[in-house]
Amino acid sequence: MAPPRTRGSTHGHLSGHCFRSGSPAHAGIDPGKADILAGLIYSIADNYLARIVGPRQIGDELMFLGGVALNRAVALALTARTGRRLVVPPHP
Repeated sequence: MAPPRTRGSTHGHLSGHCFRSGSPAHAGIDPGKADILAGLIYSIADNYLARIVGPRQIGDELMFLGGVALNRAVALALTARTGRRLVVPPHP
């Protein structure tokens, strides 16, 4: 499965800014469901990296655990953001 993709060249960055006046909807742009979902998925990955990982160094292989790890799209977004191999056990 490939990382979440959008119709356009980029997706929205939604981390903590879903209802800002600068949102695509406020600007009169209809991003479409695929772009909105991809933005949300990447937002989850970005939030994890910013708040959980923070400035720490990460290895070449990452173990992704917990309920969110069951969402393959989030796992793929983390892989896309980090460029690292992500291991998700069968029962995270």
